Amino acid sequence: MQKLRSLFASDFIRHNAVFFVGSLLVGVGNYLFYPALSHSLSPSPFGEVQALAALFLQLTILLNVMGQVSVNVIANYTDEQKKQAVLFELEKLAFLLISGVSLVLAILSPHLKNALQFESVVPFLVLLLALVVTVPGSFRNAFLRAHQKFGAASVALLIGAYGKVAFGLLLTYLGFKVGGAMWAIFIAQLLTWTYATYAAKKVGYHRPHAKLLAPPNFRLVFPELRYALLVLVSFGAITLLSSLDVFVVRHFFSPQVAGEYAGISTVAKIIFFFTASVAQVMFTSIKMKGHWRENRRLLVRSFGLVAGLGGVALLLFSLFPKQIVGLLMGSAYTAYASLLSLLSVAMLGFALLNVIVTYYVALRIYAISIILIAGLLFVGVLMAMHHGSLRAVINNLIAACAAMGVSVFVWRLLITNRKVTHAAVS
Repeated sequence: MQKLRSLFASDFIRHNAVFFVGSLLVGVGNYLFYPALSHSLSPSPFGEVQALAALFLQLTILLNVMGQVSVNVIANYTDEQKKQAVLFELEKLAFLLISGVSLVLAILSPHLKNALQFESVVPFLVLLLALVVTVPGSFRNAFLRAHQKFGAASVALLIGAYGKVAFGLLLTYLGFKVGGAMWAIFIAQLLTWTYATYAAKKVGYHRPHAKLLAPPNFRLVFPELRYALLVLVSFGAITLLSSLDVFVVRHFFSPQVAGEYAGISTVAKIIFFFTASVAQVMFTSIKMKGHWRENRRLLVRSFGLVAGLGGVALLLFSLFPKQIVGLLMGSAYTAYASLLSLLSVAMLGFALLNVIVTYYVALRIYAISIILIAGLLFVGVLMAMHHGSLRAVINNLIAACAAMGVSVFVWRLLITNRKVTHAAVS
């Protein structure tokens, strides 16, 4: 009883509770965006909205990378002046990279329109504008999380999530359809940026005395770029794996089928995104110079929290698939509700894998990226060879997740045996 009481009195559990509740409310807002639009749009345009939103998630990977690097910098740098300078230069670098990627994608937009069967390139171009606006808000939010101000960080995300829902409903009601949904995302990102900037300044964020329009100081940020590559590969792979089914189905199946499948995909991903806050809290708590036992304890606790929370969701989705899909997405999206439990297994697997990957990324162990790259290649081959049915697509995800989980276990087992052998010889 004493251990149980001390567990819940710990900062780790308290931070997890605050950020989980905040993330839960944010997740409700983010997912409410889809059910709200699914009732105002037919399956085909809704499928386009879901695909565009998934694409936006992939494009924000680079921002998430820079945000995670910023969190790690704040957690491990002791020189406050240097810390602020590095953060500012990382933000400038991120803005240039995101602007460049957006420009290239805007040029290629006609080809992407054909590949993903979009009706128009205009919503896609609006989404790229939203991506550029997301940069400063993302860095301010990372600053708040790094200082463990999870309440303020959650409020910023809540403003964006529910702003997206409100403006999405308004603009689609006015007849803007897919374009209205993308403009809603743009407006929501502006609101998030505004509040996050205000909250970060209260915590101590300030812009160093450096020229805003000057090129990034690569000499200052270069030590972090190698680590940024690790974060990009690791979290980029996890994010892509969690959304890969949407792109595969969108490419190989009809827009109608893709739209109906988007309904169960949106519901199943609740498991992945609602438990992601646990890994984020763990990331801010792990110290590279901390004792390995304490770091490992944080990993075990985080893994257990995700397994417990995700397991409850998986049970509910397995027992009442049609009712849950119908309630959240509408009756037009229940055609493939029988696949919800299978897809939920894949999402729970990726949620658990995300905890493990986050742990090794926080410790800057670069070998984890090799396993993830191999996993992406493996699932790519599977998707190319077996995509004849929706069930086959989901089975490919489960197979890839299982293969990566086993690979991590074998890798760590070999490392441990090598250390034991070396110690015995010494």
